[in-house]
Order: sequence, then structure tokens, then C-alpha cells
Amino acid sequence: MSKYNWAMKTCTVILACSAAAAALPAQTATVSPAQVPATLHKFAGKDGKELFAGLVQTTNGELYGTASKGGLYNGGTLFKISTSGSFMIVHDFCQSYNCPDGSEPVAAVTQGLDGSLYGTTYQGGANMSCGPNFGCGTVYKVTDGTLTTLYSFCSLSGCIDGSAPQAPLVQSGDGTFYGTTNNGGPNGGGTIFKLTPEGTLTTIYTFCSQIGCSDGDGPTYALALAANGSLFGTTVVGGANDEGTVFTLAPNGVFTTLHSFDGADGQNPYGGLLLGTDGNFYGTTMAGGGFNYGTVFKITGAGVLTTLYSFTAINGDGASPDGTLIQATD
Repeated sequence: MSKYNWAMKTCTVILACSAAAAALPAQTATVSPAQVPATLHKFAGKDGKELFAGLVQTTNGELYGTASKGGLYNGGTLFKISTSGSFMIVHDFCQSYNCPDGSEPVAAVTQGLDGSLYGTTYQGGANMSCGPNFGCGTVYKVTDGTLTTLYSFCSLSGCIDGSAPQAPLVQSGDGTFYGTTNNGGPNGGGTIFKLTPEGTLTTIYTFCSQIGCSDGDGPTYALALAANGSLFGTTVVGGANDEGTVFTLAPNGVFTTLHSFDGADGQNPYGGLLLGTDGNFYGTTMAGGGFNYGTVFKITGAGVLTTLYSFTAINGDGASPDGTLIQATD
């Protein structure tokens, strides 16, 4: 289904963990005090397995997460867990033949302005165009524990509305949700879409619209929404060097490739962008950089990119980051 292979993740929920990063010439790394992680829950398969998304804390303090596989029907789960470890399955996916309620929820959920949870599934749904016995993905809504499928991808001929969403949704102040699909669209490179809370979907950009997919191919993570309504995001491949891109889509529909990675400054940005308090965007790449183990970068709204750190895979600093950064209060 996907252009890319998922790395296996440890199937536990932990309260805290830290790693020390080594400082090298011309770059700095923060070293955190060692902490003993507190395991809140160990997954056993029937409650879910293969967790790729982080936890989301809702306004009432509850934590929600998704497991892409496992559960009663092996279609994945949506679960709730407290900081004390109290665990509950909210929904087991693929509850009937061909998984009309969705299957393989690899993305985190988003709490909407109405308090409901909204999310995507990579497979399942009403349309089987993507292969035998599995659908092309869905957008769903959960209210008071009840799941409603809002949209099934490949509802249009040729999957021009996209397929295989892997990213969480982001909601604007007017209630509209924005998201991406990894595949589909007229050129097969994925799409950017907007969706009303009632489930009306509009495709607002299709990737690989430019020769050689110079505009990017395969958006995989959540979009960042700027105050002026512009959307910012990444594609894991495509661009001028086929190493991935950073892009922006203005409210008037004008699409701009802000940066094409070339390997030296990073390649394959698998995670999304963080809009920092300074107005710049921050992200990671899985490969490339000075040691070819990935980078942390900063990019301005005008497209000026600075590599902040290159991972070395030695001295405990890690390798191949594939997530989105968070910013502390300092």
C-alpha cells in the first residue's frame, strides 16, 4: 500500500523517558538528567499492537492513542489511558467484513472544537479500489465512545480524492479540518484536503502536479496551520532532488515549494513541522545531514533553511528521527 516502510515501535505506554545527546564541533545538544521511565501499560495484542502515533491529551485531562494493528478484529484500536495507568478500549476497528469503520489507524486523534475526537485510518472504508479485502482509508469521528465514519477515500473515480491517509488532522478556527493523503490524487503522489465536521471533503492540492514531482510526493504527517491561514508541511520524497520537500499552501490556493532537500542538509522529512513561538518552523529528517543519520532543521516562512543538528548514531544521540518536535515553555 505505502511507498514507505514503517519502523516497528515498542508497544508500551510510558510516562517519561530521556536520552543524552553528544555534543560535536559546530553543533550543540542538550543533555537531560537520567529518568526512570514508568510503564503505564504493556500491550498484549488484543488491546492493540504496533503503535506509531503519540498520545493526545484532551481538555478533560484524558489521554487517547491509537494502535495500528491488534484488537478484537486485528484492525487496530483507539484507546484511552490515565496517567495512573487505567486503560480502556474506546473502539476496535474492522468490526465487520471489509472494515467499513476503517482499519489501521496509524495517526493520532485530534480533539475538535466540539469536544469529539477526529482521526484517520490508513485502510478500510467503503471503497475497495486500493486492493483486495482492504479499503483506501477513512476519516472518522468519535463522540461519547461511538464511532462515525465521515469519509471513505477513493470515493471518486481513479482515487482522485486521495487514498491511504497517514497524518493526523488539524482544525482551523472556523471548524474546518485539514489533512493529507499519502497516495492517490490524479498523479498518485497524494493530496491535501479540507473536510467539514459533517464529512464534506474537498481536495485542495494534488502532489506530483509538476514535472518530476518537483512539488513533492507522499505527504505523511500533520500540516502546520499558520495564523494567516496558510498551511505548511513536508513530503518524504519528491522535490528537485527526490529527497523530500517543505511546502506551503496559501489560503488562496497558491502552492509553493519552500525547500527541496539535497542530502547534505537532510533528506526524507517523515515528520511534520512545528510552528515555533519565534514564527519559524522546526522539523526533522530521517536521513542526510553531516553523518547521514538525519537532522533537526529550522526553516523560515520564506524558505530559508538552517540545519540545527546532525545525528551521529554514536554517543547516545540517536538516529533517523521520524516524528514531530514539541516546544517547551522555555
